[in-house]
Amino acid sequence: MRSEFSKVTIFRAIIGCGIIQVLMAMMSASTVRQLSWKVEAICYVMMSAYIIWQSTYRLKSFKKDIGGLQNKELLWCVLLVFMTQYFMSVGGYQVVLSILFYTNERLAIQVYEEPLLRFSSQQDLLFACLTVSILVPIFEEFLFRGVILSRFMNWFSMIGALAIMALCFGFLHGVDFLGATIFGFLCGMLYLKFENIWAPILVHLLNNALTCLSFSLGQAVHPSLAALTQSYINHQFKEGLVLLSVGMILLFFTIKRLNSIRPD
Repeated sequence: MRSEFSKVTIFRAIIGCGIIQVLMAMMSASTVRQLSWKVEAICYVMMSAYIIWQSTYRLKSFKKDIGGLQNKELLWCVLLVFMTQYFMSVGGYQVVLSILFYTNERLAIQVYEEPLLRFSSQQDLLFACLTVSILVPIFEEFLFRGVILSRFMNWFSMIGALAIMALCFGFLHGVDFLGATIFGFLCGMLYLKFENIWAPILVHLLNNALTCLSFSLGQAVHPSLAALTQSYINHQFKEGLVLLSVGMILLFFTIKRLNSIRPD
Protein backbone atom coordinates (compact mmCIF):
# COMPACT_ATOMS: atom_id res chain seq x y z
CA MET A 1 0.00 0.00 0.00
CA ARG A 2 1.38 3.39 -1.01
CA SER A 3 0.31 5.96 1.56
CA GLU A 4 0.25 9.74 1.30
CA PHE A 5 2.33 9.70 4.49
CA SER A 6 5.10 7.48 3.10
CA LYS A 7 7.36 10.46 2.40
CA VAL A 8 7.45 11.60 6.04
CA THR A 9 10.72 10.79 7.82
CA ILE A 10 9.71 8.38 10.55
CA PHE A 11 12.54 9.30 12.91
CA ARG A 12 11.74 13.02 12.92
CA ALA A 13 8.08 12.29 13.56
CA ILE A 14 8.95 9.97 16.46
CA ILE A 15 11.33 12.57 17.93
CA GLY A 16 8.51 15.11 17.77
CA CYS A 17 6.22 12.66 19.55
CA GLY A 18 8.92 12.14 22.18
CA ILE A 19 9.14 15.89 22.82
CA ILE A 20 5.40 16.01 23.42
CA GLN A 21 5.64 13.07 25.83
CA VAL A 22 8.36 14.90 27.77
CA LEU A 23 6.07 17.92 28.04
CA MET A 24 3.28 15.67 29.31
CA ALA A 25 5.63 14.17 31.89
CA MET A 26 6.57 17.69 33.00
CA MET A 27 2.90 18.47 33.49
CA SER A 28 2.60 15.46 35.79
CA ALA A 29 5.76 16.12 37.80
CA SER A 30 5.19 17.77 41.15
CA THR A 31 8.68 19.29 41.16
CA VAL A 32 8.16 21.09 37.86
CA ARG A 33 5.83 24.00 37.37
CA GLN A 34 2.64 22.79 35.74
CA LEU A 35 2.41 23.74 32.08
CA SER A 36 -0.80 25.00 30.58
CA TRP A 37 -2.73 22.65 28.30
CA LYS A 38 -2.56 25.44 25.73
CA VAL A 39 1.15 24.66 25.31
CA GLU A 40 0.51 20.98 24.73
CA ALA A 41 -2.37 21.74 22.34
CA ILE A 42 -0.05 23.95 20.28
CA CYS A 43 2.55 21.14 20.20
CA TYR A 44 0.03 18.63 18.84
CA VAL A 45 -1.20 21.10 16.21
CA MET A 46 2.36 21.86 15.11
CA MET A 47 3.34 18.18 14.86
CA SER A 48 0.19 17.30 12.93
CA ALA A 49 0.86 20.22 10.58
CA TYR A 50 4.47 19.04 10.17
CA ILE A 51 3.36 15.54 9.16
CA ILE A 52 0.80 16.90 6.68
CA TRP A 53 3.35 19.36 5.24
CA GLN A 54 5.98 16.65 4.74
CA SER A 55 3.45 14.26 3.21
CA THR A 56 1.42 14.44 0.01
CA TYR A 57 -1.81 14.58 2.01
CA ARG A 58 -3.58 17.72 0.82
CA LEU A 59 -7.07 19.25 0.67
CA LYS A 60 -8.11 16.97 -2.19
CA SER A 61 -7.21 13.89 -0.15
CA PHE A 62 -8.98 15.33 2.88
CA LYS A 63 -12.21 15.94 0.96
CA LYS A 64 -12.09 12.44 -0.49
CA ASP A 65 -11.56 10.88 2.94
CA ILE A 66 -14.34 12.90 4.57
CA GLY A 67 -16.69 11.93 1.76
CA GLY A 68 -15.70 8.29 2.27
CA LEU A 69 -16.99 8.40 5.85
CA GLN A 70 -20.50 8.07 4.42
CA ASN A 71 -19.67 4.45 3.53
CA LYS A 72 -22.00 2.28 5.65
CA GLU A 73 -19.50 -0.58 5.82
CA LEU A 74 -16.84 1.83 7.09
CA LEU A 75 -19.17 3.18 9.77
CA TRP A 76 -20.10 -0.34 10.87
CA CYS A 77 -16.42 -1.26 11.16
CA VAL A 78 -15.77 1.95 13.12
CA LEU A 79 -18.52 0.96 15.58
CA LEU A 80 -17.12 -2.57 15.95
CA VAL A 81 -13.59 -1.29 16.61
CA PHE A 82 -14.92 1.24 19.12
CA MET A 83 -16.92 -1.40 21.03
CA THR A 84 -14.00 -3.85 20.99
CA GLN A 85 -11.65 -1.15 22.30
CA TYR A 86 -14.03 -0.25 25.10
CA PHE A 87 -14.42 -3.77 26.48
CA MET A 88 -10.77 -4.75 25.99
CA SER A 89 -9.44 -1.51 27.48
CA VAL A 90 -11.74 -1.36 30.52
CA GLY A 91 -11.45 -5.09 31.20
CA GLY A 92 -7.70 -5.12 30.66
CA TYR A 93 -7.22 -2.11 32.94
CA GLN A 94 -9.21 -3.75 35.76
CA VAL A 95 -7.32 -7.04 35.46
CA VAL A 96 -3.87 -5.41 35.28
CA LEU A 97 -4.62 -3.07 38.18
CA SER A 98 -5.99 -5.95 40.27
CA ILE A 99 -2.85 -8.00 39.65
CA LEU A 100 -0.71 -4.97 40.56
CA PHE A 101 -2.49 -4.68 43.91
CA TYR A 102 -1.33 -8.21 44.74
CA THR A 103 2.20 -7.91 43.34
CA ASN A 104 3.12 -4.25 43.89
CA GLU A 105 0.50 -2.45 45.95
CA ARG A 106 2.45 0.81 46.12
CA LEU A 107 2.70 1.04 42.34
CA ALA A 108 -0.95 0.07 41.97
CA ILE A 109 -2.07 2.87 44.29
CA GLN A 110 0.14 5.34 42.42
CA VAL A 111 -1.46 4.33 39.11
CA TYR A 112 -4.90 4.30 40.70
CA GLU A 113 -4.57 7.83 42.06
CA GLU A 114 -3.05 9.31 38.89
CA PRO A 115 -5.70 11.60 37.34
CA LEU A 116 -6.41 11.52 33.62
CA LEU A 117 -6.36 15.30 33.32
CA ARG A 118 -4.50 17.89 35.36
CA PHE A 119 -5.77 21.45 35.10
CA SER A 120 -5.57 24.68 37.09
CA SER A 121 -8.78 26.36 35.89
CA GLN A 122 -11.98 25.72 33.96
CA GLN A 123 -10.36 27.27 30.89
CA ASP A 124 -7.45 24.86 31.29
CA LEU A 125 -9.97 21.99 31.54
CA LEU A 126 -11.51 23.12 28.25
CA PHE A 127 -8.12 23.04 26.52
CA ALA A 128 -7.36 19.69 28.17
CA CYS A 129 -10.55 18.13 26.78
CA LEU A 130 -9.94 19.73 23.37
CA THR A 131 -6.41 18.32 23.31
CA VAL A 132 -7.23 14.82 24.54
CA SER A 133 -10.46 14.30 22.60
CA ILE A 134 -9.54 15.94 19.27
CA LEU A 135 -5.88 16.88 18.80
CA VAL A 136 -4.35 13.73 20.33
CA PRO A 137 -6.42 11.34 18.14
CA ILE A 138 -5.57 13.25 14.96
CA PHE A 139 -1.84 13.42 15.72
CA GLU A 140 -1.52 9.82 16.93
CA GLU A 141 -3.37 8.45 13.89
CA PHE A 142 -1.27 10.53 11.51
CA LEU A 143 1.87 9.29 13.27
CA PHE A 144 1.13 5.61 13.98
CA ARG A 145 -1.31 4.60 11.23
CA GLY A 146 -0.13 7.14 8.66
CA VAL A 147 3.65 7.46 9.03
CA ILE A 148 4.86 4.48 11.10
CA LEU A 149 2.57 1.80 9.62
CA SER A 150 3.27 2.91 6.03
CA ARG A 151 7.02 2.75 6.64
CA PHE A 152 6.81 -0.62 8.37
CA MET A 153 4.83 -1.94 5.39
CA ASN A 154 7.96 -1.35 3.30
CA TRP A 155 10.15 -3.31 5.73
CA PHE A 156 7.89 -6.13 6.99
CA SER A 157 4.91 -8.20 5.94
CA MET A 158 1.48 -6.65 6.43
CA ILE A 159 0.80 -8.61 9.64
CA GLY A 160 4.32 -7.92 10.93
CA ALA A 161 3.97 -4.20 10.26
CA LEU A 162 0.59 -4.10 12.00
CA ALA A 163 1.88 -6.05 15.02
CA ILE A 164 5.04 -3.95 15.56
CA MET A 165 3.17 -0.68 15.08
CA ALA A 166 0.47 -1.82 17.54
CA LEU A 167 3.08 -2.80 20.14
CA CYS A 168 4.72 0.63 19.84
CA PHE A 169 1.31 2.24 20.30
CA GLY A 170 0.58 0.00 23.30
CA PHE A 171 3.86 0.82 25.07
CA LEU A 172 3.05 4.51 24.72
CA HIS A 173 -0.13 4.01 26.79
CA GLY A 174 1.40 2.37 29.87
CA VAL A 175 -1.01 0.44 32.10
CA ASP A 176 -3.57 0.34 29.28
CA PHE A 177 -1.04 -1.61 27.19
CA LEU A 178 -3.35 -4.51 26.31
CA GLY A 179 -6.32 -2.41 25.22
CA ALA A 180 -4.13 0.15 23.42
CA THR A 181 -2.18 -2.55 21.52
CA ILE A 182 -5.36 -4.22 20.26
CA PHE A 183 -6.84 -0.80 19.50
CA GLY A 184 -3.74 0.14 17.51
CA PHE A 185 -3.85 -3.13 15.57
CA LEU A 186 -7.54 -2.72 14.69
CA CYS A 187 -7.09 0.94 13.72
CA GLY A 188 -4.26 -0.16 11.44
CA MET A 189 -6.50 -2.76 9.82
CA LEU A 190 -9.24 -0.16 9.45
CA TYR A 191 -6.84 2.23 7.74
CA LEU A 192 -5.52 -0.40 5.36
CA LYS A 193 -8.97 -1.72 4.50
CA PHE A 194 -10.51 1.62 3.53
CA GLU A 195 -7.29 3.56 2.75
CA ASN A 196 -8.86 6.42 4.69
CA ILE A 197 -6.94 7.94 7.61
CA TRP A 198 -10.13 9.50 8.99
CA ALA A 199 -11.65 6.07 9.64
CA PRO A 200 -9.27 5.30 12.56
CA ILE A 201 -9.31 8.98 13.55
CA LEU A 202 -13.10 8.76 13.94
CA VAL A 203 -12.79 5.73 16.25
CA HIS A 204 -10.07 7.46 18.25
CA LEU A 205 -12.15 10.64 18.54
CA LEU A 206 -15.13 8.68 19.87
CA ASN A 207 -13.00 6.80 22.38
CA ASN A 208 -11.17 9.84 23.77
CA ALA A 209 -14.27 12.04 23.74
CA LEU A 210 -16.16 9.47 25.84
CA THR A 211 -13.28 9.41 28.35
CA CYS A 212 -13.16 13.20 28.58
CA LEU A 213 -16.94 13.43 28.90
CA SER A 214 -16.93 11.01 31.83
CA PHE A 215 -14.17 12.99 33.49
CA SER A 216 -15.68 16.44 32.93
CA LEU A 217 -19.06 15.30 34.26
CA GLY A 218 -17.31 14.15 37.42
CA GLN A 219 -18.44 10.53 37.16
CA ALA A 220 -16.77 8.43 39.86
CA VAL A 221 -14.99 5.56 38.15
CA HIS A 222 -13.29 4.32 41.32
CA PRO A 223 -14.12 4.46 45.03
CA SER A 224 -11.84 6.06 47.62
CA LEU A 225 -8.65 4.31 48.64
CA ALA A 226 -10.34 3.33 51.91
CA ALA A 227 -12.81 1.21 49.93
CA LEU A 228 -10.07 -0.77 48.19
CA THR A 229 -10.62 -3.96 50.16
CA GLN A 230 -9.55 -7.42 49.06
CA SER A 231 -13.14 -8.33 48.22
CA TYR A 232 -13.43 -5.23 46.02
CA ILE A 233 -10.18 -6.05 44.20
CA ASN A 234 -11.37 -9.65 43.66
CA HIS A 235 -14.65 -8.32 42.28
CA GLN A 236 -12.78 -5.96 39.94
CA PHE A 237 -10.61 -8.83 38.72
CA LYS A 238 -13.63 -11.06 37.96
CA GLU A 239 -15.50 -8.20 36.32
CA GLY A 240 -12.43 -7.40 34.24
CA LEU A 241 -12.24 -11.01 33.04
CA VAL A 242 -15.90 -10.87 31.98
CA LEU A 243 -15.33 -7.63 30.07
CA LEU A 244 -12.22 -9.10 28.44
CA SER A 245 -14.22 -12.16 27.39
CA VAL A 246 -16.84 -9.95 25.73
CA GLY A 247 -14.02 -7.97 24.15
CA MET A 248 -12.44 -11.14 22.76
CA ILE A 249 -15.74 -12.14 21.15
CA LEU A 250 -16.07 -8.68 19.62
CA LEU A 251 -12.43 -8.86 18.53
CA PHE A 252 -13.13 -12.08 16.64
CA PHE A 253 -16.10 -10.55 14.79
CA THR A 254 -14.23 -7.29 14.13
CA ILE A 255 -11.21 -9.03 12.60
CA LYS A 256 -13.55 -11.24 10.59
CA ARG A 257 -15.24 -8.11 9.28
CA LEU A 258 -11.91 -6.54 8.41
CA ASN A 259 -10.30 -9.67 6.94
CA SER A 260 -10.79 -8.46 3.39
CA ILE A 261 -7.51 -6.51 3.69
CA ARG A 262 -5.25 -7.22 0.73
CA PRO A 263 -1.73 -5.82 0.29
CA ASP A 264 -1.15 -3.85 -2.91
